[in-house]
Amino acid sequence: MHLLALFLLLSAAPVARADESSTALPTLMRRSHQLGVFNGVALVWRKGQVVQEMALGAVDGAGTRALTPDDRFNLGSIGKEFSAVAIMRLRDQGKLAVDDKIARFLPELPAWGARVSIRNLLEYTSGLPDINWRTVKNDAGVRADLLRVAAPAFEPGTKFAYTYSNVILRQFIVEGVTGLPFREYVGRELYAPCGMSASVVDPGPGVARVAHAFNDDLEDDPVELPVSGIPFVTARDLLKWNQCLHGGKLIAAESLRLLGHSFQPHNGGLGETRWDGQRLVWHKHDGQSRNFEAWMQSDLDRDVTIILLGNHKAQKLEDIAAAIAAILDGRPYRQPKRSVARYFQKQLDALPIGDFIALYGDTELTRAAELDFDRESGLNEMAYSLMARGRLTDAIQLFELNARRFPTSGNVHDSLGEAYLAGGDKARALASYRRALALDPSNENAADVVRRLERER
Repeated sequence: MHLLALFLLLSAAPVARADESSTALPTLMRRSHQLGVFNGVALVWRKGQVVQEMALGAVDGAGTRALTPDDRFNLGSIGKEFSAVAIMRLRDQGKLAVDDKIARFLPELPAWGARVSIRNLLEYTSGLPDINWRTVKNDAGVRADLLRVAAPAFEPGTKFAYTYSNVILRQFIVEGVTGLPFREYVGRELYAPCGMSASVVDPGPGVARVAHAFNDDLEDDPVELPVSGIPFVTARDLLKWNQCLHGGKLIAAESLRLLGHSFQPHNGGLGETRWDGQRLVWHKHDGQSRNFEAWMQSDLDRDVTIILLGNHKAQKLEDIAAAIAAILDGRPYRQPKRSVARYFQKQLDALPIGDFIALYGDTELTRAAELDFDRESGLNEMAYSLMARGRLTDAIQLFELNARRFPTSGNVHDSLGEAYLAGGDKARALASYRRALALDPSNENAADVVRRLERER
C-alpha cells in the first residue's frame, strides 16, 4: 500500500465548516486510506449541501494518476437499481405490469418463461440459476445459457435466490419494450432526467475518467465486462440518482413502495429500505464487483446521505460509513482497520496451522493499531475458508481460538458448534450451541440444533 499513499488527494475543501465534522471527517478518511481500507471517493451530504468530498488514492494499481471526484466507478449491486427502476418506469407508463409473465416480452425462452413474472425478477424469486461467470463473455452467451435451462430450481415466487439472471432478464425486457439498447435507455430516461451528465454505461477501454479496480498485488481487474448494462457513476451523480429517485422524478410513489417492499427484506430492487407508513425514511444499498466496492445510505428524515465508491476492495465501507455517521452526530467513532482475514490470506494457505496461530499472535503484538484483531469476524472468516477447502481440523483450531478470544459472542460459539458438528463431534457441538443460545436467546438456528441434538442423545 506504500505506492497508494503517494496518491492521497484531498480533492475539494469541505463546502461547509460549521462544526467539528469539517476536520474529523477528513481525518477519518485520510487515516482510512493510510491504513489501506479505502481507496476511492467519499461524499457526505447533510441538510441541503455537500459537507465533504474527498478523493483518496490512485486511479489504478500502477498509480497512473490520482483519483478525482470526476472519476466513475462500477457500483456493483447498487447498479441493479437502474434496471429495477427502468421496469417500474415502464409500468408507470402502462407498457407492462409487474405480474406479466416474461414470456410476453421474451417469447424465445423455454416453457418456464410462462411461469416467471416480472415481479419474480424484481424480487429475485424466479428460481433461475446464476450466470456462469466462468464461461459467459457477453449477452449472447447469457441468452444461450438461459435457453438451456430446463426449469427453475423452485416454483417461482416461493423462495429467494439472489442471482444475476434476474437482472439481465430485466434489461432484456426493457430493450424489448422500448426498442432501445439498455445503455441508451438508461442515458435517455434515467441519467438525463436526473442531470447525471458525468455517468456512463459499459465504458470500453480507453474511456477517460474511469477508475480501474485492482487487487492487493496492484494488478488491475480486466476492463472487459462479461455482460452489458453496467453503470459507471461518479459520487456526485449517485447523489443525484438518490435524490431524483426519492423525489419522485423517475417513478411514482406506489412504484417506489413496491420496490422497497420485497419478498425478502433488505434484498429487493433498492437494497435495504425502511418506511414510516407510506413514507420512505431510510435507504441503504451496497455493492461489489471484483475489486470495486460501493456504499450508499440515506437518512431521509435527517437529510443525510453518505456515499463511498472504491476501486481497491477492502470490505470496510460499512465501518467507514458508521464512523462518518457517528462524527455527524457528534459521537465517538471507531477508526476502521485493515481486515486480518485479508492480511493473513497467503500465510493461512502456506503455513501449518500451529505455525499460523503463532504468527497470528506475534503479529498482534506489533500491528494491532492497523489490523482489526479486536473484531471477531477475522478469525471466523479464515476458519470458514479452511472449512470450504476441506481443512476441517485446522478450521476447528481457529474457531476454538476465536471462542477463547471472544467468549461472550454468541455468533462465535455458533460457528464453533457448526464446525464440531461437521466433524461429527455432537457432544462438543451441543455444548457450543447451548452456549451460543445462552448468549443470544434470539438465535433460532442454535435453538433448532440444540433441540435436534438433544433428541438424538
